[in-house]
Amino acid sequence: MRIFFVTILIGYSLAAAAQNLELIGKADAIKVTGSLNATAIGYTASGINARRDPLNYFLAGTVTTDLYGVSVPLSFSYSNQQVSFRQPFNQFSIAPSYKWAKVYAGYHNLTYSAYSLVGHVFSGAAIELTPSRFRFHAMYGTFNQAVEEDTIRQSQAAYRRTGYAVKAGYGDNQNSIDFILFKAEDEIHSLKQQPVKTQVSPMENLILSAIAKKKVGSHVMWIGEIASSALTRDTRVSPADAEKANTFSYVGGLFTPRASSSIIMPSRRAWHTPVASFTCK
Repeated sequence: MRIFFVTILIGYSLAAAAQNLELIGKADAIKVTGSLNATAIGYTASGINARRDPLNYFLAGTVTTDLYGVSVPLSFSYSNQQVSFRQPFNQFSIAPSYKWAKVYAGYHNLTYSAYSLVGHVFSGAAIELTPSRFRFHAMYGTFNQAVEEDTIRQSQAAYRRTGYAVKAGYGDNQNSIDFILFKAEDEIHSLKQQPVKTQVSPMENLILSAIAKKKVGSHVMWIGEIASSALTRDTRVSPADAEKANTFSYVGGLFTPRASSSIIMPSRRAWHTPVASFTCK
């Protein structure tokens, strides 16, 4: 059995001048920088059946264009390898920004707090507005793609999971307050056939969070976060009765309480949970 690797790295930079009255004679109006990474993996087997494709290749690159002060970074990845991931390997992302405004499109991971949206990869769009001391963040996208159960290859099923988040606040790096709303839900009809062997059910999660930061003296920073999370473990269950629905009345119409719904205790799973944390540093 033989395996060989070939890797090629390419970096490039391009600057071009254009007719911009404010930038003529001061700086390059257009700048393009980026990199490209190409990897090829060859495979041969002798005396046994081949266990993988004879050639797999991977391409990944970044391109950043700066046009009149507007930065537009673009990244991509591509492979011919077939892998049963919930998120496809082939991805792209773009995040143009100008002054205090930034827009995201494609595949990204964002963190709003430790107990709401925290580094989850999603495919969709997001926006950040940070004029002066005010700030506003919002996103919408798909966290998991639907995966049909395959009993022959022993692949587990997964529902398509979509969600959105909003973060609004006021302050600076030393004193601030932010409020966060995060909602994610599995789509019941995203699977053509109901799983037979996979123990999976469509879920719904809503998180409300508040973060405060205060500088005390010259060397102490107080940071506190409190979050409340409502979780439904199976959205196929009928809505709850009036008595149980009363428990979730504080979330309004953003969440549908059911018999499988609960306000859960702190945990660090894929679904984030209510917690209160305070840090001094």
